[in-house]
Amino acid sequence: MEAVAALMIKYRDEFETTVASLCQRSAALGIDALRRLQQLRRALEPQLRTKVAALCDLSPLPPTVHSGFILEAYMWTAVLLIALRVGQLFGALLIGPLLLGPLFNTGTLAGLTYVLLPVYFFVFNRKHAELTESDRRMLLLALALVLGATSGYLTSERVLPVTAPPPFVLPLVIAASAQVGLHPFTLPPLHNRQLQTLGTRLGRDRRLLLVTTMGASAGVYVLLGAVTGQLGVTYTLMVAIMISVSTVQLQLTTGDADMIVSQLSGLVLALYTQLVFLAVFGSSKYHYDGDDDVVPDPLRPL
Repeated sequence: MEAVAALMIKYRDEFETTVASLCQRSAALGIDALRRLQQLRRALEPQLRTKVAALCDLSPLPPTVHSGFILEAYMWTAVLLIALRVGQLFGALLIGPLLLGPLFNTGTLAGLTYVLLPVYFFVFNRKHAELTESDRRMLLLALALVLGATSGYLTSERVLPVTAPPPFVLPLVIAASAQVGLHPFTLPPLHNRQLQTLGTRLGRDRRLLLVTTMGASAGVYVLLGAVTGQLGVTYTLMVAIMISVSTVQLQLTTGDADMIVSQLSGLVLALYTQLVFLAVFGSSKYHYDGDDDVVPDPLRPL
């Protein structure tokens, strides 16, 4: 019995030592985590202040933001959104059930799609300055296809009561209408110099750019909704959300003048906007009748 008691005391001492060591390590890890969070906060605060200032900035546009810049940035954003949609179709119908479903659970796949992959590409773009703009665009295109496949599979069982406004139309309209908002107004020589100066100033006016692009986008979407018979409260709310998000993105684009970051933000914001639509307006593709049989819901897919 003395041997058993000694062994119990030994195990108790080892357990207490282990618990004390774990507590010390946990406390050290907690202190280190707080220190790292404080460092991250100090590093992010200037960037956040810069972004907030860019959102509120209504000063004349910088020389780096011109009609060609907006055209190139948003035309390629439209290509990325088309690739996103193609990836979603393949993800919902083929890649998801055959590959993604057996390999990933829903939580892991959602984290990869909506957090890890976009953040990783943003960091990768910052670190690899040696890549050309063409290389970055090809990587963005691949990212759009991958995000499309994963998000298409994740949202394949959610449907909307109306057909959502096609997201790739928005950057196309912005690219086209910006040519009017950013183009200097050339007036004949017979007009005086004050009118010439007015035309140049209007060509750099940020308010004019926002009104022109967002107004044209809203008008095109309303027209599409009326033609297709989708125009209603839900459709109008979707358009309002898309226009609001696009206004923020355009302000950040004109403030940063980084084309790749602009295209990445356009892709990710479209992905998040779609998720908001499905969460707020969507419902399950299936419902149950009185006999517990699954019946498809007569709603339209996204």
